[in-house]
Amino acid sequence: MIFTGAAGGTNPRSSASVAAQVAESLGVPADHIQILDQPRDTADEAQAVKSEVGQRPFLLISSANHLPRAMRFFHAVGLNPIAAPANQLAITSPLNGWERAIPSSIWLSHSERAVYETLGTVLQRLKGEDTRSSEPGE
Repeated sequence: MIFTGAAGGTNPRSSASVAAQVAESLGVPADHIQILDQPRDTADEAQAVKSEVGQRPFLLISSANHLPRAMRFFHAVGLNPIAAPANQLAITSPLNGWERAIPSSIWLSHSERAVYETLGTVLQRLKGEDTRSSEPGE
């Protein structure tokens, strides 16, 4: 298992090391875990993972709302990821009319994620990071 994600904000531990610790606590042997905590964003993570997996297919696990953009980054560097969405947001019962009309922090956080991913997608396309790289041998 390869975990990616640098430290950020006020937490000195990388998200990769935290996820690896969780995997170990669930019984994954430490020698089956690799931590890539230097990449600072998804584009850098794709490059780092490329050096580890080559052309072999692998599961790319990310939050469901980020996964489409992450898949484009990983495809762009010539990788063969298989999408494995996590952290899906689902509502088990229909919303009442009043629940849709009353402001709620939970709906605001959903909107924030949607705006973040939409802006990220626009930037990704403007920078041309959603197309396959043209490095020799690819």
